[in-house]
Amino acid sequence: MKMLFVAIALLTNLFARAETLTFVGNANLEPMVYLDDGVARGLVVDLTEAVIDAAGLDASVKAMDWSRAQQQVGAGQGDALIQINPNPKRLETLAFSDPLLVTDFVLFRRVERDDLGSATTLGGQRIGAETDSYPAQLLSDLAGVEAIDLPTLEEGLIAASNGQLDGVVADKWVGLYQLKALGISNLVPARVPLATSTSRIAVLKNRTELLADINRGLRLIDENGQRQRILRQWSSTEVVLLSQAELRQWGWIAAGLVALSIAAAFTAYVWSLKRRHRRAQASAAELAELNRRLTLSNEQLMRFTFLSSHHFQEPLRQISLNLSLMHELNDTPIS
Repeated sequence: MKMLFVAIALLTNLFARAETLTFVGNANLEPMVYLDDGVARGLVVDLTEAVIDAAGLDASVKAMDWSRAQQQVGAGQGDALIQINPNPKRLETLAFSDPLLVTDFVLFRRVERDDLGSATTLGGQRIGAETDSYPAQLLSDLAGVEAIDLPTLEEGLIAASNGQLDGVVADKWVGLYQLKALGISNLVPARVPLATSTSRIAVLKNRTELLADINRGLRLIDENGQRQRILRQWSSTEVVLLSQAELRQWGWIAAGLVALSIAAAFTAYVWSLKRRHRRAQASAAELAELNRRLTLSNEQLMRFTFLSSHHFQEPLRQISLNLSLMHELNDTPIS
């Protein structure tokens, strides 16, 4: 009987280990974690799957509402939370892996609010952060800030864009992606981050064996260079997004310079047309003067012709008469 209980315990443990593990993340953290046709995608998803493969775990990665994800892991319906930052409350029930990803948390503000950015500038401001998130913890530690809990980052960015909030604190990559997806152009990230943190993978405190496997996988993807390859693959996307954000931030200046250049070119063109017009007017005046002189000369010639034909008619008649007489005299014989 004792051997039977031992066998049952071993089989139970074996089947428990054979069950597919579930790693869950916040589906609203594009490009870190998001859903694409129901499939979890993103930078952190790629890193997590690399860790799972390196550690030899039978596991899948899912993306869902963040509150639901935390509830599932807390109730034992999920095995690990990805892209999560430690805080005192979470440390009461969760154990955290070695670092997964270094992230900057910044304030997203309207373009004209360049007075906002660092922690010292946020006093008396209405600043939003997603509920139960690391940015929400950051705001709770800042005195004088009116912290607003947000159901989703998307709602907060829309509210900030409309002027209902003074700003929103979020992961820089995530915020830039959301701005692009929403088509919001009047919000930009502050240049100085409010905090830089390392996100991790978290499990319940009693899952020590799973945590050890996760840390082993993290070490292996560093040793074989896979972590860096994944980061390089995604870094080009970040550069594009940062460039877009900077272009939005400095867009008015660039537009002004372009407008000035166009105005200068147009002014030069107008002056050129005016010079040509003046030259054309001068040429027309010269032509008119020549026409006047020609007309005058023609009139003088016509008068001369008229006078000549009138005054010389009688002399010519007399000459003709005299010639006739001389001809007659020459023809008359002398007696």
